[in-house]
Amino acid sequence: MTAMRSVPRATPEERERIERIAALIEAERPDIERRYWMCVAAEQEPGFNGDLRRAIHSSGVKLEKIADAAKLHVFALCDFLEGTAELTSSQVAAIVQLLGLQLVRTIPHEPTRKNPTAE
Repeated sequence: MTAMRSVPRATPEERERIERIAALIEAERPDIERRYWMCVAAEQEPGFNGDLRRAIHSSGVKLEKIADAAKLHVFALCDFLEGTAELTSSQVAAIVQLLGLQLVRTIPHEPTRKNPTAE
């Protein structure tokens, strides 16, 4: 038989502090949800930026570590993940290297330009 440990009751001051914190969290919730859905939409974007966002989200690497590797503030990385900012080529290169990604270029089978002298 295990002994039950008694849990002390919160004092009135502690309850008031908990209620203040809960109110702050509830006030931030709409913005957090909006930013979450922005991230979802941005990572579904076709093309390179969407691919990179998906790679970052699925990597399991902490955003702070990715931001440090790219020499940018974590908030700037979050802006990219939300689709409201772009990264420089050196920042992209640092993230690609950190995550061990390979960039692959798909070449279309048909020529994209016609030779004007061939006609």
